[in-house]
Amino acid sequence: MMKAAIDSSSKTASFVIWDDDEIILDMSEAEIGRGSVPLFQQILDALDVSSTAINDIESWSIGMGPGSFTGIRVAASIALGICAGNDATYRGVPSAYALLLQSQPEADKIAILNDGRKDEVLLSAYHKDGDAWIANEACVEKISNLVESDYHFVILKTDPSLEKLSAEILQRTTILDYLDARYLIDYPVWPENDAEREKSFEPIYVRPAVHIAPIFK
Repeated sequence: MMKAAIDSSSKTASFVIWDDDEIILDMSEAEIGRGSVPLFQQILDALDVSSTAINDIESWSIGMGPGSFTGIRVAASIALGICAGNDATYRGVPSAYALLLQSQPEADKIAILNDGRKDEVLLSAYHKDGDAWIANEACVEKISNLVESDYHFVILKTDPSLEKLSAEILQRTTILDYLDARYLIDYPVWPENDAEREKSFEPIYVRPAVHIAPIFK
């Protein structure tokens, strides 16, 4: 069964294809944003080079963050467009889960850090239960409070929060060069119906919306 995964929740994108547990296409650290070739075109070019037909891909796993809303929406739109034209299935997967597996953790408590601005981070925490990783409720946390935590941290080298971490925190932090989308495929949960599938495609964001009153009434 041919499976694909895309993540564009960070400053670079990753696209992989698995076929019978073997990677046949690995496009990591793809440039995205202004001035770069649109991500969909990069994917089409990579498929052409690998002689892979897009309709041969039977399932798509898409990173839902936390991260860039724009990037998440781009990847989701690509998958929805492709799956609308064939019988492939799709799902949204927490990008933090992929980073968790990619870090190959030895600790039993891991927290993925994303920039929360204002000297805060978006913290996606997991703890080990047997062979499974259980997600705790994601939250916003002040960077200064991380010292008191007993978690091992994981962060991307492109994340703006990295330069704000103290030396003490960095001693128990794994810094990854990029998010490897292959780990999205390992997420153990598949939606059981259309409603769950659509819900899985909601971008993950843990900071509540802030209402700002208008200046003029």
